[in-house]
Amino acid sequence: MAESSYATMANYPIAVIGSQYCMPNQVDVVISRKVKKIRYGEFVVSDMNGNFMYKVKGTTFGWHDKRVILDAADNPLITLKQKILTEHSRWNAFKGKSTDDKDFLFTIKTTSIFQWKTKLAVFLANNNSKEKNYDYLIKGSWSDRSCAIYAGDSSTIVAQTKLV
Repeated sequence: MAESSYATMANYPIAVIGSQYCMPNQVDVVISRKVKKIRYGEFVVSDMNGNFMYKVKGTTFGWHDKRVILDAADNPLITLKQKILTEHSRWNAFKGKSTDDKDFLFTIKTTSIFQWKTKLAVFLANNNSKEKNYDYLIKGSWSDRSCAIYAGDSSTIVAQTKLV
């Protein structure tokens, strides 16, 4: 990929969950686990003023790990469910608290079995490429505590995190 550019809603108007969660400009947020009563797989997202935006609740459900992303009113936005026994670590995302096929939004999987730095391919529900052409690519580094989400196979960044 060449030099990265940062996309705004004006030049990349895709709403995966809902347009009410898309921002016209860059929004700085804080992701934290340092909140009382936070358990495994749970964290909160706040704006830079400390206003609560989202919460991620983690559960272990039988053989599957599961995460639910909730809005400020505690309404479930997305359920992420880990698939077991897959070649590439894979999570499926569904609307609300559902795990029904009719509510399927997207799947996320590692781009290769062994990775030194995280690379995840995201395939939206309407992607008919049989997982050959991803809709988004997530590149991250645990050591740098950074992550960027790219539009397809481009250098256009639609979201990013970094340690400041």
